[in-house]
Amino acid sequence: MDAASVETAGSGVQPFYFGPPGSELFGVFESAAGEAGRARDCGVLICQPVGQEYVRCHRALRLLARRLVEAGFPVLRFDFFGCGDSAGESDEARLARWVADVSAAAGQLRARCAPARLAVVGVRLGASVAWRAGAGPLEVDRLVLWEPVVSGAEHVRELDAQHAALAAGPAHGAGGEVESLGFVYSRELLADLSGLALDAAAGDAPARRVLILEQEPAQSGTEDAPEPAGATRHGTAERVECRRVTGTRFWLDEPFQAVMPEAGIREAIAWLSRWA
Repeated sequence: MDAASVETAGSGVQPFYFGPPGSELFGVFESAAGEAGRARDCGVLICQPVGQEYVRCHRALRLLARRLVEAGFPVLRFDFFGCGDSAGESDEARLARWVADVSAAAGQLRARCAPARLAVVGVRLGASVAWRAGAGPLEVDRLVLWEPVVSGAEHVRELDAQHAALAAGPAHGAGGEVESLGFVYSRELLADLSGLALDAAAGDAPARRVLILEQEPAQSGTEDAPEPAGATRHGTAERVECRRVTGTRFWLDEPFQAVMPEAGIREAIAWLSRWA
């Protein structure tokens, strides 16, 4: 039996693959371990970033999952197609496929713990993809968007600038793909991302309640700061809350500078716990 399908002894952590042969996604399910073993009736799906931001956020999202489990939430985190330990190469990924991946992962979470409600926590591009999935047929009860990519076109420009600063110019392949900090983005995926905008995807609300977390440097904001101006650009509504949390831009931190985003983790869990 594949080691990835075997539950880690005594830990409640179950790494596994799911999906059709040749395009399997890698997921890690953790059963709830709240007070006196009480599990909440809300399962949490974690949508990770992609590219170099995936690498830099990985440990923080492992910690987020562990803290959610300790608070009584069953949790599934997974890698999008062409990312992390899932099948596919980064230049094979497409935005529509990633949106479908969210629904597939949600189905796995429901199959493993049958939660009454579904919550999704997305970080950076993972948050934007989660928004798209929630605006579609996927029924999401609570959605946490942690520093979502609001403009895909702006995100692509940022990736280009980061790579150019490191490599003295963009790396273009014969097929029109572009390398960004060690990850290859196809011409098709770049076109997908360039057309991505949270406002444009917002048509219907992506969840019954939405929390947007915006990271602020410690010297210029506090956890109790008022709602940021960014709330308007995401489409302010009664069901949407925006909050600032203090801390570094951890998705950009070099490993030797990395600090766990404790304030954001606490805020996300406290907010989810209010409704579960």
